[in-house]
Amino acid sequence: MRRAIIPLILCWLLAPLPAQKKDDILFNFAGALKTVTKKEIVIEPEEGNDIRFVRSKRTRFLAKDGKARDELDFRTGDPILVEAFQKLNRELEAVNVHQTVSMEPD
Repeated sequence: MRRAIIPLILCWLLAPLPAQKKDDILFNFAGALKTVTKKEIVIEPEEGNDIRFVRSKRTRFLAKDGKARDELDFRTGDPILVEAFQKLNRELEAVNVHQTVSMEPD
């Protein structure tokens, strides 16, 4: 009996977590862009508070008009809006990063 239960428990523990559903609710977070790396995005919604978002292959950077932009077009301090969902491990995964004001070249 015990030998039959151990493999079942191992299969349950090693099973992958369910993927994000397409109909999950996206939450909006607005703030000043603090940092962008290959793995995360950090914004500062108000002085002294930071929100970290995990980046994935689904994360898109969008201009004010909705067209795709390169992440390098976004600068530290730019006001942005991040649409994200909460993963099962409670991390926030960024889906869309919107420019909220036009970024004029210096």
